[in-house]
Amino acid sequence: GELGEAIHAATDVSGFGLLGHLRNVLLASGVGARVVTDRVPVFERVAELIARGAVPGGTTRNLAAAARFTGYDARVTDVARTWLSDAQTSGGLLIAVAADAADRLVAALEREGTPAAAVIGNITPGTGEVEVTASDA
Repeated sequence: GELGEAIHAATDVSGFGLLGHLRNVLLASGVGARVVTDRVPVFERVAELIARGAVPGGTTRNLAAAARFTGYDARVTDVARTWLSDAQTSGGLLIAVAADAADRLVAALEREGTPAAAVIGNITPGTGEVEVTASDA
């Protein structure tokens, strides 16, 4: 089938960071989500910069806000928690797509030369709640 029919929601990831924008989509849709940090594309050296303390105030505020609706697996590092809430973004899109179309969407985005395309998690029960795990293992 057409990919357009399989896409349920999309938002740009901007000042509220990935978790903040994901939360807005989840609340509007009445569902929760699980995010796997190992799957989220991140620019090279971001972890190093965060570890050195190069974190803007907006990101710190986003991280504090995310604590109200996000449960983190013990293996999720403070650095990963920070970049999931980063207020500095690259204009990426967060797209909710039917599970059976996710791989086709990633392949289509890659064919178009999209700098990063990945399945970063899945939808779960629980309105607006986010579960973050370090890996699928």
